[in-house]
Amino acid sequence: MALYLGHSVLVVSKFLKKLFYVPEDNPDLAIAQVKMFSRQIPLMYGMVIVNTLALAYSYLGAAPDWLSIYVPVLLVSISAFRTLSYWHAGKQEISAGIASRKLRQTIIFAGLLGTFFSSWALALFKYGDPYSQGHVAFFSGVTSLGIVVCLMHLRVAAIVLAVTTVGPTSLFLLIAGGQEHTAVGLNLMIVTVAVLYVLSNHSRNFIEPAFPK
Repeated sequence: MALYLGHSVLVVSKFLKKLFYVPEDNPDLAIAQVKMFSRQIPLMYGMVIVNTLALAYSYLGAAPDWLSIYVPVLLVSISAFRTLSYWHAGKQEISAGIASRKLRQTIIFAGLLGTFFSSWALALFKYGDPYSQGHVAFFSGVTSLGIVVCLMHLRVAAIVLAVTTVGPTSLFLLIAGGQEHTAVGLNLMIVTVAVLYVLSNHSRNFIEPAFPK
């Protein structure tokens, strides 16, 4: 029994290590990923900014000012700064060390910003009517999946983003009750798992043939 458990732990650890692989020992891959992100990240954050402003606008006058104005302004400012950072990186030659550091930062920001954006959107939920609440679900689902697609070349960042956004949103909708909320929550989870599976295969095909270790 102990041998079986030890083998299972080893298999799981190898799987997680492969799943969350960051190319610190593969400089060509790290540089290629940063160059790819320099084109995709501005598009990603542009989408995030537009969707954030749209959701904030729909809650003006209904939610407190700190939720409908000040928090969105802060989140949009951070998004704009991250866009400029990656745009600048794409315009210059970078070393493998800098590329690896930017990839680690991307993973960290995926978790932090994903948590902040989803928490903000869910905090607005109780202040809205059924249409505004539907906008929250739409914002969380569509924006999250759009970001996951933009992060396809760094699998771990896509997974972290999905866990910190879709996970809480789906759980919130399931707990909120009602057939509509439950259906949206379940559907969001199913679609996200399918998208992550496809992107995981795409990421593996992008990495292994072109950038062998």
